[in-house]
Amino acid sequence: MKNLTISNALAYANKYYDEKGLRHALRVADYVEQDDLIVAKYKNDAVVLAIMHDLIEDTKFMDENQDILSDDLMYGLDLLTKPADMNYDDYCKRIRSAAGDKVFGYLAYRVKIADMKDHLMQTETLTEKLKTKYLSGLRYLL
Repeated sequence: MKNLTISNALAYANKYYDEKGLRHALRVADYVEQDDLIVAKYKNDAVVLAIMHDLIEDTKFMDENQDILSDDLMYGLDLLTKPADMNYDDYCKRIRSAAGDKVFGYLAYRVKIADMKDHLMQTETLTEKLKTKYLSGLRYLL
């Protein structure tokens, strides 16, 4: 199953995310769906990427599903997965620089913008430390 549909992505999201992670992923997917800078031809891929954007970093998804992802989707997910040894600003720079490389580099960039938007909109859980981190990263993305 190399070309995942939105339904496939939702099934994986429901299986692997906790409730909070699922709600976040769905909000990010909604932002991506409304993003006019993503052409219609790639909108489904962008929504799939948005739904799955935290699966590698925050769940056991890859332990059981290493062979189901296309190379393109894996490229996008790898970009969106912050390496443990990389600081957040460098992570954002890496995503920004990949935005012009391949279609999924650009889609990962748009998903990251949506992800940041969602984090900054969650004012009830947004601490000053998180706010500082996200705003610092945004200067490299925008």
